[in-house]
Amino acid sequence: MRWTLRVLAPLGLAGCLGDPHVACTSDTECRDAFGFGEVCVEEGVGAGYCAVAELPTRCTSSIPGGLPDVMADPHAFSNGIVLASVHDHNWDVAELQSVRLAIMEADENGGVEGFPLGLLECTYGVDAAYDDLDENGAAAAIGTFLTGRLGIQGYIGPYTSGQSTALFNALSEVGGAFVISPSATSPSLTNIDGVTKSDQAPGTFWRTAAPDSFQGEVAAEDMLTRGRTKVAVIYYNDPYGNGLELAFRTRFTAEGGHQVVSLQYADNSVLASHVATLASDATIEEVFMISGDTADIATFLNAAGVVSGFDDEAGDPYPNTGKGIFLSDAAKDTDMLNGVTTGDSLLEQVRGSAPAAPDPTNVEYNTFKAAYSARYGQDPEATIYMPYSYDAGWLALYAATWSVSQDGVLGAEGMGLGMRHVSSGDDVRLLPGDWNTGRARFSASQSIDVRGTSGPLDFDPATEETATSVDIWEITESGDGFEVVGTFEPQ
Repeated sequence: MRWTLRVLAPLGLAGCLGDPHVACTSDTECRDAFGFGEVCVEEGVGAGYCAVAELPTRCTSSIPGGLPDVMADPHAFSNGIVLASVHDHNWDVAELQSVRLAIMEADENGGVEGFPLGLLECTYGVDAAYDDLDENGAAAAIGTFLTGRLGIQGYIGPYTSGQSTALFNALSEVGGAFVISPSATSPSLTNIDGVTKSDQAPGTFWRTAAPDSFQGEVAAEDMLTRGRTKVAVIYYNDPYGNGLELAFRTRFTAEGGHQVVSLQYADNSVLASHVATLASDATIEEVFMISGDTADIATFLNAAGVVSGFDDEAGDPYPNTGKGIFLSDAAKDTDMLNGVTTGDSLLEQVRGSAPAAPDPTNVEYNTFKAAYSARYGQDPEATIYMPYSYDAGWLALYAATWSVSQDGVLGAEGMGLGMRHVSSGDDVRLLPGDWNTGRARFSASQSIDVRGTSGPLDFDPATEETATSVDIWEITESGDGFEVVGTFEPQ
């Protein structure tokens, strides 16, 4: 890591940190004395003295569209609110931009309690131009630096359960921070921040999407309703895959005589082998493919498209012949469809589950879509998690408002406590038009009942989880979109 030294002190000089010529022993001393972005250099030139840090190459503080460049003048944020978004900048662009939209709209409508508002955008995508880290290692390294060295207290993202787990665990090692994910749905994340939640001990991991326990049950119910008795599951070995597979298998096998064949993978190079194994077993009626990576799902479909055993028989179309294919929520993404080539003949056999799409008549959702289109000139419905991401951005800002207005500082527990006050009280839409009203309520220690663009966001105070309906979807006849064919409501 390189550093921009403000003033190099004479060796051995000690004294009060009110003077930049003195030595330091911790990053906190430097931040307290000289402001955001200052760290205590650990080695090399200037070791033992305060300097302005340079961000890791995985992060940028220059946000297109008007937000200030945090690291261009970090001292301007000495009393500011600086949050971080953590996404894969190649694959999660729509979700990243949805988060950014919420932050920019808040900044344009008064910010947070008069504090300067900034956003660092960091990527955990695998890229040798940055380093040799895998996605989990990159997410962990981002958190370790941003919170351990810069003191960042609030994160929006990551997109997947694996990276969310890696980030949160890394943050716990450096003092902790608040994390809100729009799409990390593994049930294992419910208690990652503790089993018992209360106003005295609020959780610091939140999400706008419901955990996968219900989605797994819905997938099983859908197959049971269609008379399936033996199915296979191919699932990625991470918290998302493991959690969804377990929820599905538990419900499906609860029916006597019903069987699940489970095949785990950790590298997509084995998918073709798994596909060949299942293709040769004519007793398997359906295959459930679980992955948070759209590229893996496309790889699976392409492999299935070039072997016999998945496709239906000529003259006897699916579902009379051919294996059914069931996909999880991450597959409901145009990026997945764009990656399907040799598997396109199987698209008629594909069904899937996903958190229910927002009601098309929902005013909040349509307002978000219009704002996204106007800001970026892009499809506001490219992925199912765009409104969940937008809501996560707004909720992070409300959580920050509670923390700074009640505690005087931005802190992880203060943000967590703020989240415990968004499910009762006056109705507030997660839109810029309601920002000043909602912010005023929070500043006055009053709870609010938020209405998100993704739908209702009623968090259970015991689990700090929300619940959502789950859609069953199919791919349109044209092969370039999705259509809902059924919806399951949580009990």
